[in-house]
Amino acid sequence: MALTPVESSNITAVDYDADKKHLDVHFKTGAPWRYHDVPPEKHAGLMGEGVEDHSVGKYFHAHIKGAHKSTKLEED
Repeated sequence: MALTPVESSNITAVDYDADKKHLDVHFKTGAPWRYHDVPPEKHAGLMGEGVEDHSVGKYFHAHIKGAHKSTKLEED
């Protein structure tokens, strides 16, 4: 998985493994979290592909947090 920096007030970067459908979200405070069974379309939506004035945080809260099982990862 490749760490991709994002512009957000709360999220610093994300990692996505399309084969396992794992989305790792790195927050500005605390350990990263892994969200399971995240389809590629939601990863693309989170990254704002093809969207102007996109908010990573708003998309995350509307489509990923609470919609997918999550696991807290060890801090880097």
